[in-house]
Amino acid sequence: KDTYIVLKDLTAYNLFTEFAIRNWLDPYYDDMNERTAEKHQAWFNAIENTPRLLAEKFWYAEDTNGRSLASLVEKSKAEQIVFIPHSELHLLPLHLIPLSSENGQLLMDKYEIAYSPSVSMLRFKLKSDNTQERNSLFAVANPDRSLCVTDYEVERVSGHFKEKNILWYEEATKKATLDQAGKGSIVHFSCHGSFQDANPLDSKLILAEGDNLTLKEIFAKLKIPKADAVVLSACETGMVKLERGDEYIGLTSGFMYAGSPTVISSLWSVDDLSTSLLMNRWYENVLTNKMGKSAALKEAQQWVRGLTLADLKLTLDELSNHLEKHSCQDPDVEKRIDGYRFDAEMTPEEKPFAHPYYWGAFTCNGNWM
Repeated sequence: KDTYIVLKDLTAYNLFTEFAIRNWLDPYYDDMNERTAEKHQAWFNAIENTPRLLAEKFWYAEDTNGRSLASLVEKSKAEQIVFIPHSELHLLPLHLIPLSSENGQLLMDKYEIAYSPSVSMLRFKLKSDNTQERNSLFAVANPDRSLCVTDYEVERVSGHFKEKNILWYEEATKKATLDQAGKGSIVHFSCHGSFQDANPLDSKLILAEGDNLTLKEIFAKLKIPKADAVVLSACETGMVKLERGDEYIGLTSGFMYAGSPTVISSLWSVDDLSTSLLMNRWYENVLTNKMGKSAALKEAQQWVRGLTLADLKLTLDELSNHLEKHSCQDPDVEKRIDGYRFDAEMTPEEKPFAHPYYWGAFTCNGNWM
């Protein structure tokens, strides 16, 4: 029997002005456009405060009969939630909604969470017959040579595969990507990404030779029939532009249209080091531990969140050796490594990636299995 509730306080106007614009996009773009400590802190605060507002107005809010989404899910004894968001909720990290308990738990700590652009897309992707083993990787890696940590990420990720086809640096042209991506059972993009709000079809993954793979080209030209998942280890790949009420246009829907049943994507501009750790953990969970894709993401996010500076030491040593071996000079990365090492001597139990900024951007969309 279908059950629904009407949340009168969650009007379309409030959803757009209060949630999406004032509390979310305004601080995000302020931080992106003016990188000051004050703006960055305001964005950090928004990542925590907006889910709190969602808890009050969306998750725990009661209808006229005293029912809430939280109570309905609790009553169902569900272990998993698939969100098919309405309107501007597509932009927001619903998995970061805090639970009412005071132990710091989030919705994603209690439930395995996936997302879908629409009911019809979810039904279609759940019926997709991708029986190919997850043993072949196609990856685009650091096309403009500006992402030293990305090199380290792709090297570690590729170690999980028997077959791998990696387009490194200048090899990662648009033509090569369109020609070869369809051969991989997992398609991985480790590069810069950019969402174009004014014209979402121009949203892009930045490739070699000053080329971009735009959403328009993904819809028109990309075919990945063998893909079991597309992993977008890049910024803003899950951001969307709302069209005609509840339809949205974004890179996630583009890659699903191209043939992938699952897309792992990001809701904001992400941190390179914590993303590298999260990605390797996700692949280990899926390929070695045989976990479902959304369960693997949940565990990877919890793992990164709980890492201490003492835990991070081996990764820092490996990353330093990688930078030296490949003569990759990135003063910012080197400064961060030195800073973490110094802090580890003083406060080894500190958790540098505890804030959801470092891991909360990523979502599992489509087929979660």
